[in-house]
Amino acid sequence: MAKRKNKEEIKKFNKDGLIELRNFYHDNFKKKKADIKTPTHLLLDPALTLPLDDPKYIDLDKANTFNNRYELAKYFYNLLHQSISDEELNSQGMWEWIALYYFDSVFSASGKWTLNRYDHYIYMPSKKERDIYNMSISPQWSETTGTGDRHCVRGSYIAFESFPNEAEVILNSSSGPAFRGEAAEQLLTRRWIKDYGIVNKVFKKVYLMPDGTMKKGWSNTKGAAGSLRRYIAVIDSIMYEHNLNKMKDSDVIRELGKEFS
Repeated sequence: MAKRKNKEEIKKFNKDGLIELRNFYHDNFKKKKADIKTPTHLLLDPALTLPLDDPKYIDLDKANTFNNRYELAKYFYNLLHQSISDEELNSQGMWEWIALYYFDSVFSASGKWTLNRYDHYIYMPSKKERDIYNMSISPQWSETTGTGDRHCVRGSYIAFESFPNEAEVILNSSSGPAFRGEAAEQLLTRRWIKDYGIVNKVFKKVYLMPDGTMKKGWSNTKGAAGSLRRYIAVIDSIMYEHNLNKMKDSDVIRELGKEFS
């Protein structure tokens, strides 16, 4: 791996590298951190990796690790967004390399963490394709198919790119950087929300308290009154009568009603 004065060159996995990475995640699925040996040697293997079209380097004095996903997203957006190719942005390889690079220090850095999702770390094909090959992660993927938005690095990058002012509260989980929080799951997996930035702006105003904590009950996963899941359902109903892109934040908050006051 190329280094320049405490800098690490970012690489991307080729197809053989992605298959080796797939095997690692598949073989360790449902295991706890203490029972997993991270295959950092894959990052070094020239037979499994390629350089970026425009070489970029991680400054290890600034980015040896990250306290949360927002910090990571901001750092890599500022590092990459002016030179990253469309193919690198929208395919596999680079995101998986970065995720593995920070796997120990960020994405599994919690005693409660268990490897219980594939798509947080690597591209996951459709259920139909997985069923054909009788494997949780298909061995027949295409490298030109994009890594999903639930991916720990790509999803964070896209969130910062799309919603820079709201990304911090969306990305950071109270459980730590190893976990994808409820806000990220609900607000980043619905693609229509990207067309309506006001949804995340109002989310921040409704749920973030002056002291920086979140309003009690916001993360209830059963859609209880005042919860985030209920918020999205009410926003969806508001869209039938209003054009969100022409509404002010105060207009949306008024339409939400007392439930969210």
